Amino acid sequence: PPPPPSPPPPTPCSPPNWATRSEAELAALMVAAEASLDKHSSFAGFAVFHGETWWTSYLEAPAPPSTVWPKASITSWYINHSMVLDDDPSTRTAWLHWAKARRMSEVYIAPHATNVPLVMIPGVEGSLAAEKKFCDFINAASTQGLTVRLSAGTPTDMRFVHNCTVHK
Repeated sequence: PPPPPSPPPPTPCSPPNWATRSEAELAALMVAAEASLDKHSSFAGFAVFHGETWWTSYLEAPAPPSTVWPKASITSWYINHSMVLDDDPSTRTAWLHWAKARRMSEVYIAPHATNVPLVMIPGVEGSLAAEKKFCDFINAASTQGLTVRLSAGTPTDMRFVHNCTVHK
């Protein structure tokens, strides 16, 4: 028998697996789904998992400046701790500019999830210097309307939240 026909090439709205292949494809998928999702009162916006994968796809193949992003809010789950703590502030500035251009409204970050902690647990991990950079990042994000949400925190994170808020 003849071989089965080849499947049609994927379209922007039908990725071959759970992940889109590019940043432009991600935008097209969200925009295509938005009209249908908006009909549901429970739809509050999109959540992109995993933010680091999204950032990497941008670095490898950025969406064209003409890319249309959804009007709904976009939440990104997780960002790279190293980016927050980079000694070169242009790294954070570039990320924040990228997030704003994509209409990102909030980002979740787990301050203790990697071997690069953002919040100090005295005698265990982290540093006050890292906390200051993280607080500076949170304040810079806030000025552009980006909410930073802590995920999976510890009791010592409340001290950080208080200090970061007080020293705003």
